[in-house]
Amino acid sequence: MSKLSTRESIGYCFGDVGSNLTNTFANIFLLIFYTDVFGISPAQAATLFLVARIWDAINDPIVGYFVDRTNTKNGRFKPYIGIAALPVALFGIAMFTVPDLGPDAKLVYAYVTYIGYGMVYSLMSVPYISMISALSEDSKARTKLVGIRSALVMLFSATMAGIPALVDLLGGGDPAVGYQRAMMVYASVGFLMHVYCYRSVTEHIQVAANDQEERVSFKQVVSYLGQNKPLLILFALFFAVFGNSFITTSSGIYLLTYLFEAKDIFPLFVVCQLLCIVFGVLLSRKMVDKYDPKWIFVAGALLAATRTIAVYSGDLNTFLAFVPHSSLGQGFMVGVIWGFVPDAIEYGRQKTGLNIVGIGNSLIGFFLKCGAAVGGIVPGFMLEIYNYVPNAAQSEETLIGIKHMSGTFPLAILVVVALIASAYPLTQKKLKEVIVA
Repeated sequence: MSKLSTRESIGYCFGDVGSNLTNTFANIFLLIFYTDVFGISPAQAATLFLVARIWDAINDPIVGYFVDRTNTKNGRFKPYIGIAALPVALFGIAMFTVPDLGPDAKLVYAYVTYIGYGMVYSLMSVPYISMISALSEDSKARTKLVGIRSALVMLFSATMAGIPALVDLLGGGDPAVGYQRAMMVYASVGFLMHVYCYRSVTEHIQVAANDQEERVSFKQVVSYLGQNKPLLILFALFFAVFGNSFITTSSGIYLLTYLFEAKDIFPLFVVCQLLCIVFGVLLSRKMVDKYDPKWIFVAGALLAATRTIAVYSGDLNTFLAFVPHSSLGQGFMVGVIWGFVPDAIEYGRQKTGLNIVGIGNSLIGFFLKCGAAVGGIVPGFMLEIYNYVPNAAQSEETLIGIKHMSGTFPLAILVVVALIASAYPLTQKKLKEVIVA
């Protein structure tokens, strides 16, 4: 096939950037919005995150099922970008709206808007992740495009550093109004990016559902997974990596505000962290030409663990000194992990003859969301267990809890991630052997 045009490459990347403008906003600020502005307890918020992920276990495979049976003149995956663009923006705004309701009704509202956002986000993300297989057959080209996409996501995510100031500016001293209007800004930009993605991307490779796939049974899917060790390992890696990411992201503002008493540097902290992640992603793109992505990923996990160790120092300067190193490691992991997905699915097709791209990617999305759920549940319940009090000086007990959720859990997860990734069998050499065979 011909090389992707610059317009198509940018359009494809904007699809992910647009989704992450609302999703990253929620990842960083939704927990503290719920506890300190919306008015529900950390345990209630954590339970909500858990229930939403249980529903995702049902919803995501359904989305994958329909994606695998879609065949339109605009392609198999692209139509969903157009369908989900506006609902993602509207539900994003609704999540950060405080309704004038009683406590019980407000909690119901939180469930409806958060779970609703997750459903329309899946309608966008499952086909979007799968769509890269319809853009290029070249594994290395796909990996590099994913790296560029990840770098752009991180660059735009760096603007999250300005959210607290934007909330103050737009809210005029009312954080409820400020959060809602700030999300309106981000959701609107995300919507425009999704529109650009839809208009600029063309599916060059037909990844159509064949007769065999249309008749695929649950038993066949189980058999497919049983023969696809690389994909099973990726399920574990996506669960752990994004679980760790959500824990460190949602706990970061509590860490700086209460443990280090340095809330004012939060914007600088976010910018530094994200720019270093971007640099790590871009550097990983160069490294894949010389080193196998598997070992780049392992090195990234070990490097990322240095930040969690620095939490225990209790010293702000020591902690900040390790942020660039750990963020670089996160960039290595983000830069290569998405490139593993089409390789593992292609490996499964070669081994079994089943071409279940949508189901495979929906399962990746499901395990990612399960990790995200754990990343939200752990801080929520930790704050509840250690008696967190919103907008107040915290007790020594609570500070210990914040240290555990920012240090103990992430460190344990990253060590496990490095061990699991070491067992990933699908090196570039192995992939070529399988495809040639």
